[in-house]
Amino acid sequence: MASMQILASNGLLIVEDADTAFEGMLDVGEAPVTATGDVLLVKVQSDADGLVAASVIGSDGETTLPVTVFEGEINLSYGRLRVRDVGAENAIVVGLDDGPCHVRVVVDDAAYPKTVEILVPPL
Repeated sequence: MASMQILASNGLLIVEDADTAFEGMLDVGEAPVTATGDVLLVKVQSDADGLVAASVIGSDGETTLPVTVFEGEINLSYGRLRVRDVGAENAIVVGLDDGPCHVRVVVDDAAYPKTVEILVPPL
């Protein structure tokens, strides 16, 4: 569907409903992903360590990456999913169905991911 390489400031990648942008603060804690109903904060390697490859893939669950860090739903008001860096300087926006969307986030390394795939239902 879409992919990008970014320098992830603060070592975070934000997956969100594109029509209700997350601008607050969440306690990220130790978990690889912090989730609310319409936002996922995914820990990745920091911008000081290099680029992070992020992709949104319409999939039936197939991936070559070894670690699933999140599987659940995110609510999409108007069916638009955005993946971005903290400053929103780099973003992917994909069109999906309105309402709850099943999302699976897989990474190459649980501690400091440099490759992230967001698996969504195929269109």
